[in-house]
Amino acid sequence: MNMAFQDMLAQKIPEFFRPYLFAPPHGIALVYSGYHVYYVKIENHELAFGWNDVIAEHNIGSKYTLLLGSMGHLMLDLFIFDEKGYQIKYPWTTTALIQQPNAPIATFFISYLVTTFKQFGDEFRFMKKLSHGDLLALELRALIKDFLNEIGLHRLWLTTRQCTWEVEYTDGFLVRQGWNNFIAAHNLRCYDTLVFSVDWELKMHAMVFDELGREKTYNWY
Repeated sequence: MNMAFQDMLAQKIPEFFRPYLFAPPHGIALVYSGYHVYYVKIENHELAFGWNDVIAEHNIGSKYTLLLGSMGHLMLDLFIFDEKGYQIKYPWTTTALIQQPNAPIATFFISYLVTTFKQFGDEFRFMKKLSHGDLLALELRALIKDFLNEIGLHRLWLTTRQCTWEVEYTDGFLVRQGWNNFIAAHNLRCYDTLVFSVDWELKMHAMVFDELGREKTYNWY
């Protein structure tokens, strides 16, 4: 969900996500952010009273994006990305996985490479909304791009669940046949969003969302 100014006091729950909450028009949701838990009242399909505490403690800006995953009845996992698409980590943030078994949500070991993404921490996440140009060659975020250029890496491994694609990397872009294969396998379209979790073995684990924010699933999930 993209944050707009009017969302600061009450965040409307997307219509497609409401059935997963199993909630009446009024109820109390538990919103988990790492080790912190917030009690947020649901009123007419909006996160209302208590949501302002989430906004204030996380210092959420108007161009931030929120990723909410359903963990069960009225229980939500919260992940926050800034206006540049990087996940924001707070002192109470954990390294919890975004993808949980059966949870709807709005290793290839490189033995010859000594330097890894471990300098970013246990897991580094960023997101990218796809443009027409990205479908030809995907430009990575600056922090990742600068690191890859520095170590001289020329290929990456993109994964979605059990499947892995080897993709050529050059001058900040994922290019050529590997990227085209990834696009075709996932039926990627303009305005889809990719959320990448980068691990210390230089693998980029991807989640795919359509332009409405719904996670896209595939037959190997």
